[in-house]
Amino acid sequence: MGLSKKLFVGTEELFVRYAGFVGRNRNGRILALVGVLLIVAFLPGFAVVDEESRIEKLYVHERSRLHGEYEFFRDHFGGLSRVQATIHQSTSGETATKETLDSILTAITPMYKEDETNLCNFYDGVATSRPALCNNTAYASNIYCSCEEIAGSPNQISITWPANGRDETITQKDLCEAPPVPDVLKSATELSYEPTDPGATSSATFLEYEDLVYTFRSGSLRNDPVYRTYRATAKQLCVDEIQRQWASRAYEDITAAVIQCYARLNAEVFGPVYGVNTDATLDTAGLQALWELAVRGETNSTVLEFAYNNATTGAALGTQAVQAWNQTQETVNAASFLVAQATAAGFGATRAQFAQEGRIMSYGYAETAHCVAQYQRENRAAILAAVGPSVMQSRDLEDNGVKDWDDAGLAAAFASLEAAAVGGANITTDTAAQGAALAAYAGASVEPFNSTITQQEQALGITFNTTGLAAARQEAETRFALNLAMNVTTFTAADVTAVENAYSTAAPGASNASEAAATVVTAVAVEFQLAQAALPAVVEAVLTSLQAPSLLFPDIVTLNGTVRPLPRGWGIDRFPCSRSTGLDVFREGDFDLPYRMKQLDRMSRYMYYFYTLPYFQDAVEDANCLETSLLAPLRNGIYLEGLQNYPALYQQINFDAIAAAEAAYLANAADTDAAEQAAKDAFVANGFFIGIDDPFNPVNLTTPAGQAFLNTTSGTTVLDAIARAVGTSATSVVQVDSQFVQIVEAFVGFGFWYRPTYGSHPLATATLSDAEIVAVYDSAIAAAPNPDITVAECIAGNTDASTLQGDPVLSCFLTWSGLKLPYELALGPLTFENATASVPSAASGRLVSVRSQRTGGNNYNSEHHVFQDSIDELLDKTTTKSEREAIHRRFERAVADHYDALWKRNAGTGFADGEEFEDQRFYFTLERSIPDTVAEAGKIEPGLLVGGFLCLLAYVMLVSANFRNAIYSHAWIAFAGVVLITASTAAALGFSAYCGIDFTPISSNVVPFVALGVGIDDVLVILAAFGNAVLRPASDPADVIKTTMADAGPSVSFTSLTNFVAFFIASATPVRVVQLFCYQMVISVALNYVLILTVFVPLLYLEARRVHAQRPEALCVCHRPGTPVPKQAHPLLDRFFSRHIGRVLMTTPARVLVLVCAAIAIGLSIWQVFDIQRGVLFSSVATEDSYQYDFAVRLESDFTMYNGYLVTESEDFPAAQQNILNAVASLQQSPRVADSAPVASIFWLHSMLLSQTGNSTQPVAEDDFYPQFSEWLAALGITFLPDLYCIDSRYDTPVSCYDIVGAFSTPRAFGSNANVRLAASRGLFYISNVRYQDDYLDAIRSTRSYTDAASDAYDNEDDPDYRSFVISYVHIFWEQYLHSYRDLYVVVGLCLLGIFVATFLFQFSFITSLLLCIVIFIVDLEVYALLPALGLTLNAFSTTNLCLAIGMAVEFTAHVAHQFLTEAGESRPQRVRATLRFMGTPLFNGAMSSLIAVLFIVGSRTGFIRDYYFSMFFATIVIAFLNGIILLPVLLSLVGPAPLDERHKAAQELADDNGNNGDDAGGGKAYDGGEHGGVTPSSTMELVGKSSDQDTTTAPSFSAAVEKQELDEEEKAKEQQAKEQQQNGDDAAKQDVVHTAIV
Repeated sequence: MGLSKKLFVGTEELFVRYAGFVGRNRNGRILALVGVLLIVAFLPGFAVVDEESRIEKLYVHERSRLHGEYEFFRDHFGGLSRVQATIHQSTSGETATKETLDSILTAITPMYKEDETNLCNFYDGVATSRPALCNNTAYASNIYCSCEEIAGSPNQISITWPANGRDETITQKDLCEAPPVPDVLKSATELSYEPTDPGATSSATFLEYEDLVYTFRSGSLRNDPVYRTYRATAKQLCVDEIQRQWASRAYEDITAAVIQCYARLNAEVFGPVYGVNTDATLDTAGLQALWELAVRGETNSTVLEFAYNNATTGAALGTQAVQAWNQTQETVNAASFLVAQATAAGFGATRAQFAQEGRIMSYGYAETAHCVAQYQRENRAAILAAVGPSVMQSRDLEDNGVKDWDDAGLAAAFASLEAAAVGGANITTDTAAQGAALAAYAGASVEPFNSTITQQEQALGITFNTTGLAAARQEAETRFALNLAMNVTTFTAADVTAVENAYSTAAPGASNASEAAATVVTAVAVEFQLAQAALPAVVEAVLTSLQAPSLLFPDIVTLNGTVRPLPRGWGIDRFPCSRSTGLDVFREGDFDLPYRMKQLDRMSRYMYYFYTLPYFQDAVEDANCLETSLLAPLRNGIYLEGLQNYPALYQQINFDAIAAAEAAYLANAADTDAAEQAAKDAFVANGFFIGIDDPFNPVNLTTPAGQAFLNTTSGTTVLDAIARAVGTSATSVVQVDSQFVQIVEAFVGFGFWYRPTYGSHPLATATLSDAEIVAVYDSAIAAAPNPDITVAECIAGNTDASTLQGDPVLSCFLTWSGLKLPYELALGPLTFENATASVPSAASGRLVSVRSQRTGGNNYNSEHHVFQDSIDELLDKTTTKSEREAIHRRFERAVADHYDALWKRNAGTGFADGEEFEDQRFYFTLERSIPDTVAEAGKIEPGLLVGGFLCLLAYVMLVSANFRNAIYSHAWIAFAGVVLITASTAAALGFSAYCGIDFTPISSNVVPFVALGVGIDDVLVILAAFGNAVLRPASDPADVIKTTMADAGPSVSFTSLTNFVAFFIASATPVRVVQLFCYQMVISVALNYVLILTVFVPLLYLEARRVHAQRPEALCVCHRPGTPVPKQAHPLLDRFFSRHIGRVLMTTPARVLVLVCAAIAIGLSIWQVFDIQRGVLFSSVATEDSYQYDFAVRLESDFTMYNGYLVTESEDFPAAQQNILNAVASLQQSPRVADSAPVASIFWLHSMLLSQTGNSTQPVAEDDFYPQFSEWLAALGITFLPDLYCIDSRYDTPVSCYDIVGAFSTPRAFGSNANVRLAASRGLFYISNVRYQDDYLDAIRSTRSYTDAASDAYDNEDDPDYRSFVISYVHIFWEQYLHSYRDLYVVVGLCLLGIFVATFLFQFSFITSLLLCIVIFIVDLEVYALLPALGLTLNAFSTTNLCLAIGMAVEFTAHVAHQFLTEAGESRPQRVRATLRFMGTPLFNGAMSSLIAVLFIVGSRTGFIRDYYFSMFFATIVIAFLNGIILLPVLLSLVGPAPLDERHKAAQELADDNGNNGDDAGGGKAYDGGEHGGVTPSSTMELVGKSSDQDTTTAPSFSAAVEKQELDEEEKAKEQQAKEQQQNGDDAAKQDVVHTAIV
């Protein structure tokens, strides 16, 4: 016996024995109970289902480079930002209109605009009531008078979230991508006051530091009643003295006031009161006079007695007074010094509070702005008068560094042109005005006319007549000016003659008229040459001078009419959210600007102009505001803190010495020790020691007394303290000075003040027409890709940002911080004048219309380290990733609820019919929209699911029912089978949940249908075998089940094993969504098989007992007693497949036709494969009546841009600078990278280099990288903080990059960390021109190729892990399609390999396994080729469905192949007919049941489900069934394997013994082998007999009897036909009858 036969017989015997086991005792019930318990145990797994719908998790290829790149990006930057976007359209087709822009404001304001009205009362930190001057209309636009502008939207979107012991309100500002504000820019918590400010002495800081001195320095005075009684009086005296001196503008000399306070306290308070307390007879006035001398160093008792006696009005008690002075001197000095020091500490700390809090830039900027505004108001005329001369002087020196132009001439020319300009002339083109200016210059200039005359007189030895010279000069100037007007630049002979005549007429007696005329002509020509050279400068000076008033602070009112552009405690509490809108080219884009930045927005330009425009520099130096408002109080705080034990040292007398010491320190700053020594030497050379005990007699440190003091311990201590304080002050001041300039330059770009208003801004004075709005967009679009128009020029509104005398720049697309934005982000399809297909863009002419506008905002990913820190701080607790994700999703749900009403155009939204924006259309998406849509696509509507299930159930019951004989009807067992498979499928999914297998959209869309189809097909095969077995007369139930399982068991096992192995091997596919699908299918196939054996087979045994007992099926009303036993379970279908399909199919023409058609189909399929596109558009996934669908359709049709990041990983960023710059430059060359916002213009490294060195492409020295990085982060770099990832190099732990700020100062800033190192960075860029499927793939290839080229060129052994790569939504979502073909081939190949291995091992027939795999491959190929015809593309969904198609194909082919292998017969065609007779019906029913279930999917409202699930499923079922029932039988009839062990011979002998020697096809087997699963009756009964210990060797063959009866009936019919023909004398008919009888 061959191996195949042994395996086959062994398998049959196994199933027969199993069937016998089921039928004995209560085994069947126990097995069924076990199966039910499995279902019950697994179903609760749905409670722990973990759904996964994130694209980056499901569809990123695990073995692609993206997998590692995305993990790195996620670990360091949290992943991609969470996007919120809206699209706005109009029924008119035009959105560049005021109505559309207003609708955008209305729609998105509730999400972005915060309620900050609580800040309105914080005017300048002193009073909180509205200034009376705010009622003056002249101040209506003042920020302090219009606080209602920042009131939040009435529909402000927010959620509440549990914080640490409270509920915290969370809004968009808490979630959006916005740089964290460093302390240096934040609002003050405690104000810094000047000593003269109200509230200074009552501030918390003053009281705190005053109390510290009293607490730690009081000593024995703490309990002294005199001191305690008079301390308040003493303090007030000190306060008055300090305020008096401060009011006299002694800005820095708080200490000098303290010394004066100390002296006055001795003389006016503590000296007299302690003296009287010692001797009550003493006079207060006399004691005061005595102490006034004593504090100035007088110690002579006689002098002191005289002073007392001279001042007193009472008795002359000078001696007693001196005695009292001697007794109380120590106590008085201590008390006076204590109060003076405490008061000084309070004032010093309050003045420097900004430094204590670290709010150096915010406070310094606000106070400096205050100073500048005051200076400009007080000196406005002088400042403006100096502008013109400054411009002209700077231009005069530009040529050769020498002043060539005459001041008087310049002034005259300036006055002439200024008058013309004021009169309306265009002095840049008006030649008459310019000629007059030239003449004015020539006429007023002194030089070089006088020097020329003098030189000529000396050369000729004569003296010209003064009167004649004046007349000649006037004539010459007049004629030269006329000549210039006629473009003649020289004197003619007539001109010279006229000049000579003028000289002669004015000097009649002069004899040297010709020489004088020649000299005058020469001098005047030189005059006019210089005038012409100066004219452009004069024109520029006039224009600049006329513009200058608008560049100075206007009269900005705050409380009490004081000039304070920013509140006293001003600072930036938060930065705006990162977003882009079409509003950004207009001033209305500031709708969501935080209140404090609105304040900055109103005045930053004036600070910028004042500190950067060259013609204001003299005024800057004169105002000295930076020094007096920021640097001086910073020094004051530093020295008062550093010299607290020697406060007297820091006063006016030592300021020069301290300045010299600071300069010396900075000159040697590279070596701290050397710097401190240099500072000491410089201080000693210029300074004085001032002791508190003798403050009015300072000691010059260069004198012997001074040197002697320095040699003492106290002297050494003093110098050390001086050196430390000098070092701190010097480095801090230099750093702050540098940062301040950067802040001034940065702040001017913050906000929207420089952009035009279209009419809806609170400060708008006019409304633009729609045509003018289009013109603004046109200008911004033209400026975007122009590299010559810089951000500075956009802010200046002029192509010359320095002089503002270039061409106007109407507007630009910029962020709130001044970074360039590509206009394609906000504006959809644009129509240009003269646009063509080849030139569709701005190059084709003027902008005509904008069809769509888009807004977009980015929220932090829940894993971003900046967001983690900020949300933890907000909630005052440590949050988890899932909690942060939940916060995002809940907030997005609130946003969706608001936006949904606008999308639906609900009443009251403004978008409904009859409302303001009824012509506007609003569409939106949120970050959760994509996973929500994918998850929604994964849901089958319950109605469709139930309807499909019921129809499937009805069909299976219908085909299993017998309406003529209810005893042999099996509808309810079929019902039980369907219910069982349904429960099994659900249980399998529950078990997969227990196993931690994530659920995906495919889990609900594909797995249930496939598992149900596979399971029901197996049930139908078993039912077919059971239906035939039970028809045997007097069949014992146990024998029926044994026969059924012998027939169907191996076939069901074969298909189950094949599917199991195929799906198991396919799970090796490196795409997560396919892996999860395969895992769930493996579990489903296995559990279906187990439950069929444990539950369905025992149920069949019960059904067999019912039939054996001749009981009709319950609830069947069709039973008629006495109805004969049916011959077959499905007589019509069985005959159809055997006699019609089998007979016709096995004819030679039919087989040739099938092969030809198959070849054509294969050829067409291969040809069609090359037209299949890859990818899937979001619109095809979304439900058609959803907001996601509407948005996706418009996004895909109107917008072609996505943002991406250039990510860099490096251990040595200083060394990698050049390569990063190269990577940026290389990336920009990609045709898929937008030019409208060049990468370099928005990249962090370029910003740092430009800020620190002035050259954005020149790396800094490696050793200087981190000091420069630190300085940059303190100013401009703060806006890039989310793009930087830093670690502490000592521990490799993540830290905030901002921790490095101040780390390289000397001394190091408190809390800073010099060990901070960059570990990763990301830089924004924009992918453009992606519209079609292949565009996305090309964008990935292109951006990678350009970036990789630069990255691969970097070679640094110390930086082995360096890499630069690009990542974006396009890369994450579309990168999978770069591998689509390979993944598909791998999946199909692995499945086919698994099928081949499984089938070969199961039956050891190489031919069968090969043919099976070929047909399955053809099925998959044909389904694959149908994708274009179905309008589908290759993607993860279709790849999974093609994997599914293999599973379906197995069901429709494996049964046929296995049955053929077991069939006996003389020829392959006979065996094919027998195979179809048995398998045709169950396969047909399986196909129909599957089609019925799938048919209901067509009713889904989701086009994606209809396309990918209905269309592909339907096509798969039809194609698999046709190939399994037509092509495979044809192939088997030609090259099919021989039957197992040539058993057709035994079958023939058995048929002959039973008297069945003929076949209706003309020879062959005499029984329907298919009725017993292809096993001969003798072999089957032999197995059954063996298992039941019965002798069945002579048992009759029921199938043979049926076959004989059919043949007899057919023969009788033919004989009757022959008799009729014989009666007609038809000899040919007689021959047919004979032939038929023989057959």
